[in-house]
Amino acid sequence: MEPENKDYGPEAEHASELIEKLKWDVEDAKDHLLEAKCLQAFYANRDRGPEDVFQVGDKVMLSTLHHQREFTTNDPSCVAKFIPHFGGPYVIINSMPEFSAYTLDLPNSPNIFPTFHSSQLKHFTENDVSLFPPCEHACPGPVMTAEGLEEYVIKKILDE
Repeated sequence: MEPENKDYGPEAEHASELIEKLKWDVEDAKDHLLEAKCLQAFYANRDRGPEDVFQVGDKVMLSTLHHQREFTTNDPSCVAKFIPHFGGPYVIINSMPEFSAYTLDLPNSPNIFPTFHSSQLKHFTENDVSLFPPCEHACPGPVMTAEGLEEYVIKKILDE
């Protein structure tokens, strides 16, 4: 049995025109949103410089911006503004430049996930003592025990 084609009159025609106009308005809004996204990306990337690329074995400094709570909770006398901006140097042990991610060797931080975005890293530059003699870091002396003896670090046990 075939459905009958009934004419619903001018109200049905007006409703279908309204639905069609709403569909076109939604498509137009999608186009404007896509255009706005493209413009935002253009203006956001316009002033950005090239990203630093690091190699395995490079020494880098790690930003301490997201680790300030750790510094201040461990020592109540620490004030956040006196915390160094970068810590390290650390050695890169894995490089994933396609994701801008680098894995660092963090020997004293077993509870920190060792992979960081390149925006959290910067190249480590050794101090050139010949150019800046007053900036030479003092080498610490030997560690002394309470009895006045020097304390040594054992690197390897050769025999029992």
